[in-house]
Amino acid sequence: MNNVLHVGVDVGSTTVKIVVLNSDLQVLVENYQRHYSDTKNTICTVLEDLIKKYPEYYYTIALTGSGA
Repeated sequence: MNNVLHVGVDVGSTTVKIVVLNSDLQVLVENYQRHYSDTKNTICTVLEDLIKKYPEYYYTIALTGSGA
């Protein structure tokens, strides 16, 4: 299945970081943003931007970090 992207999200005490891999495990996106204690909206914004950029894909998501 080539239309799947794998998303890793690290929610830390001050930042949200994501990495997106394609089916060949090549990095397509790396993003690092401060969340200013608004983790929910920051995560939503980052993921919404990703969906807009790659609307034709399905996603797997893994979460980690102190805020996950």
